[in-house]
Amino acid sequence: MTFPVFSTGEVLRAADMNAVGLWKVASGALSSSGTNFVGCFTADYRNYRIVLDNLFLSGNTDFCWQGLVGSTAQTASSYWTAALGFSSGGVAYNQNNSNVNPGRTIASSVGSDRAFELTMDVFRPQLATYTLFNAHFSQFQTDDFRFRTGSGGYTPTTQLDGIRFLSAGGQTISGNVTIYGYNP
Repeated sequence: MTFPVFSTGEVLRAADMNAVGLWKVASGALSSSGTNFVGCFTADYRNYRIVLDNLFLSGNTDFCWQGLVGSTAQTASSYWTAALGFSSGGVAYNQNNSNVNPGRTIASSVGSDRAFELTMDVFRPQLATYTLFNAHFSQFQTDDFRFRTGSGGYTPTTQLDGIRFLSAGGQTISGNVTIYGYNP
């Protein structure tokens, strides 16, 4: 692990990390129909916060994730999601998926004409146990605002060391991703 050097020349040491709540472990742009973040889940952190912003899909589809082992996507139909939400017009905007691959986040049926934002807290991906997540999604449309909050997971007891973001139907995705480790 590399520790930052402050403008004063002082180096933040491992013992000082307890003072930091989140530690950036990876970031990058989404591109094409899927983007891998290999090696972002390690034994250094138990839980992670993922912030995805300015996301666009080239068509109306679901935004998805898959766990990675090395650079290999875990493709078992063992991803689950349940979420509740509303539009500003008062329309229910709920979702549930069970035993699917890839895993739908709580951002589903998002259109290509508007950006959306998503945060995910991922729990224990690097341990040989279920990987669970909580997430919040928001999207402004020309005449409506949508939000959804929910949770889900990947049920095989596989140690994941990375994550892949993709669209359900192979549409092109773009946006920014930042992955943080929660202070242990």
